[in-house]
Amino acid sequence: LAVNDDAQITIETYQPNRIALEVTGGPGILVLSEVYYPGWPVKVDGLPGAIVPVGGLLRGVELANGAHYIEFLYRPILVYIGAGISALALLITIICLFWRKPEASGNV
Repeated sequence: LAVNDDAQITIETYQPNRIALEVTGGPGILVLSEVYYPGWPVKVDGLPGAIVPVGGLLRGVELANGAHYIEFLYRPILVYIGAGISALALLITIICLFWRKPEASGNV
């Protein structure tokens, strides 16, 4: 992590899908030693922020002077697309199981 020399950084949560930090200091760029990868939106003080690729490899976020609460959440869009497709497939399967064609009446 790096913002500038006088910054104080406290890691609140460091989990596979969520990273939350408190940063005092700035202005500067908070750089995580995490690979820049789509699907990691950032919130700065509860508002959507912009992730800055640092060195073409790492994740960063620009911060103004002061105290900030930063939260990175892993929300890959492909997971939601896959869940939607799976739900639709389940719905079609249920409809096919319970839908019956009307039987023809009459003897030949």
